[in-house]
Order: sequence, then structure tokens, then C-alpha cells
Amino acid sequence: KQEVKFTTNSKGYIPSISTTEDVDDEEDDDATYNYSLSYEFEYNGSDHIARASYKEVSVNAVTKEKKYEYNVTWKFFWNGDLLSKVEVTGEDRDIEGTYNWSSIHAYSYEGSFENRYMQYTDGIACDVDFDSSVEPAMCVGLFGKGPAKYPVKISGDREMEFEYKLNSKGLVETETSTSPKMMMITLQQRTIPMEVTPELNQLMQAVARNA
Repeated sequence: KQEVKFTTNSKGYIPSISTTEDVDDEEDDDATYNYSLSYEFEYNGSDHIARASYKEVSVNAVTKEKKYEYNVTWKFFWNGDLLSKVEVTGEDRDIEGTYNWSSIHAYSYEGSFENRYMQYTDGIACDVDFDSSVEPAMCVGLFGKGPAKYPVKISGDREMEFEYKLNSKGLVETETSTSPKMMMITLQQRTIPMEVTPELNQLMQAVARNA
């Protein structure tokens, strides 16, 4: 049984999400692990996300021995209403030891379109890389306002360039992402921009009830 809990602030943004579940070990049929995942989100005075943290832990239900623990922190830097940089740091601990890592992602907007409704795009959501179960909530405005323009390039672990086709309302109809180094192009239709997972469905239903 999986249980998902979350809260919303007075503006409808989510400051925290947590989920717990008992999971059977794939390698040991007799072992069950208490799995937990939690997010914390902070917003600045302009309603943009400023910081996020993620913690995932798996503990043996009987011995209480920790199988692994993952921690990730995101810091979002804004130049007015434009997202300029995201710094990510992480620490992974398991039976093999501890691994620390970090990355920096820079955003460029030269010649870009106005993002009239300040929505996060698929490209931003994929680059920020929250867990797939909560990532779609970013695109529907539950994690605050997005940038005032659509980014044309994101540089970090890999460089991605973006082109957009907007509809008459100024919303993204088609987002094309290109990786010059990989020479790979993917098309993402914005008509149905995300898979509605059970977790996201629970979030959206609860938000609608509280609206």
C-alpha cells in the first residue's frame, strides 16, 4: 500500500510532498523494506521556486538496517522573472559507500518568445529532473511561476537548444529540443504534455477539492 501526502500554501503551490510504501525485496522474498520519499519546496517573493530538496530512504522493516539513502538539493537563481541558473548537489549512500555529486545548469533566452502564462516547459522540467512521479506537477503550475520567457538553450551536463511553436493564446503547441553534441531531435506535443500518473492524479484531485 502506497500513501501520498502533500500540502499547499495559500497560493496553491506545494511546499511538501511525502510518500511511504512497504516494498518486497526482489532478491530476497522474505525481506520487506519501508520505502519513503519526500520533497520540500521554497518559493521567493515573486512566486518562483527558490529551493527544493529530495530525500529517499529504504529501511529493512524487521532489522531497521538502512539499505540506501539518497539526498538531492536544487538551488534556483532568478534574474527578475527569468530563471538563470540551477545548481544541483546530491549524496547517495548505500552498502557500497557514499557518492557525492553536483551539476550546474545555465539558461539562455536570447531571441526567445514571451512566456505569457509563466508555465514551465517540458525542457525545463526534464533538465531540473525531479522524480518522474511529481515532475508533471511542475508543468501545471503547482511549483510556482515559471520564467517570463521560453528558454532557447540550457547548458549543463549536456547542451540543449529549443524552438517553439505557439498557438493563438501564446501557449506552446510544439517544443523541439536539439542536442548539438548528440545530433538528436525530439518533438514534444504540448496538447497532452504529460502522463497522468496515479500520484499526480491524487494531487490534482485534492487541489481541486481545496480550491
